[in-house]
Amino acid sequence: MKLRFSKSWFFGLIYALSIGFILLMFSGVFFFDIMIAHPGSDFFNNSQSIIEASNGSYWSGKNTPTSVSQYLFNLHFYYWLKILNSFIQNNASLLRVITLFITFMFICPTLFSAAQLKNKRLLFALLFVLFMHPRFMDLVIGNIRSASALALVFCSLWVKGTKLKFLLMGVAVTFHLGSVAPIFLHLIHLFWKRLPKRFSRSDLLVWVPLLAPSVVIIAAKVIFGEGFYTFWKGGLVYTSILFIICAYTFFIGKRKVNNEFVFVSLGLISLVIWGALLGFSTMRFFSFFIPFFAVMMLHYDRNPQVLISTFILWLLFTIAAHSKWILIL
Repeated sequence: MKLRFSKSWFFGLIYALSIGFILLMFSGVFFFDIMIAHPGSDFFNNSQSIIEASNGSYWSGKNTPTSVSQYLFNLHFYYWLKILNSFIQNNASLLRVITLFITFMFICPTLFSAAQLKNKRLLFALLFVLFMHPRFMDLVIGNIRSASALALVFCSLWVKGTKLKFLLMGVAVTFHLGSVAPIFLHLIHLFWKRLPKRFSRSDLLVWVPLLAPSVVIIAAKVIFGEGFYTFWKGGLVYTSILFIICAYTFFIGKRKVNNEFVFVSLGLISLVIWGALLGFSTMRFFSFFIPFFAVMMLHYDRNPQVLISTFILWLLFTIAAHSKWILIL
């Protein structure tokens, strides 16, 4: 039996490994070191969390949990942070390792999937720009608790076994409640697939991720009151760009909405926009949106026009966002 060597697959693998290594160096070294050197950054908050977790401050004294649910939804992540700190005592080194691991969990399945598709160069160029966006970098470097939860949800959607899938999702919720959003969208998509076929038409299904987030935000405002995260963190220009991104995402994704990653991507960017319209703090979910959108773009590997237009749009947005970020520093 002769082994077949695919030149396309080999070069795709080289591209994936090379871009993955570069992205890991940017997140775990370059931008991470910038954050360490910047007073008041999330690094100092995360470092303090490690100290408090190691000292048991989160579950002693007045913070002692009185129920299993209080432990799970408030302390579970910090418990594992304490365990990790027992192996890596240096706070900066531990946070760097966490950042590298989370980044790897997001980029690895996407890049290696792209290596097997058409138009690899366009796909890899687009994926590099997406993962270089400051919102994604801030997610994996600064917001490690929500990033860890999202990484579990993200990986669960690649899992075929139902039990493991829901186990990962269950753990994600105990790490950070923000992971409920993509899980909720996944469950809606799962439910919709079980309905009669006439309901699965893309022109009908596309309205679900567009409108469902508005119901969630309105319900949250009713349940928690006006003082609960009722502020939008976005200036006029940035918000306008997000509206363009949302409109473009729905324009290219409306015919592929039956795919789970496309459905979740549309739902997350819609959640961001409804937050802007209703005055709710949903900017975090734009960071959540990026890795799902990256997978969504894999479904356009045979459509170079879409890949090129998406690359140009996100390249301009990423450059502008980095310019603003540098000015803030």
